[in-house]
Amino acid sequence: MYRGNEGITTTIPFQELLVGDVIQVEAGMKIPADCILLTGTDVAADEAALTGEPEQMEKSDVNEHNVRYNPNPFLLANTLLATGSGTALVCAVGVNTRSGQAEQKMNIEEDVTPLQGKLETIAN
Repeated sequence: MYRGNEGITTTIPFQELLVGDVIQVEAGMKIPADCILLTGTDVAADEAALTGEPEQMEKSDVNEHNVRYNPNPFLLANTLLATGSGTALVCAVGVNTRSGQAEQKMNIEEDVTPLQGKLETIAN
């Protein structure tokens, strides 16, 4: 991943990404954070693991020429960039991404209900 700072581009580990960083994305890479595509050529993402959508989703940067056609510029964390390349603006990282929120919801342990408590007592 790359972070620009006063015209200097540096490579950083994806775990150090911050909201507001601009990153390069290329075909075959796993998207490290929720992003908005700023520029791109032939970009499509495989979002099946997150959304269940079986087909690749075409992505377009938003610009003055296509804004009325409702382009889809959103790249979701932990999805695969199937084709194309471009630059993207990081909008959410870690547990604040769509996949991070879904994972947190799946890991919540529910409290024992009164019936479950009684059944546990009987079982022991």
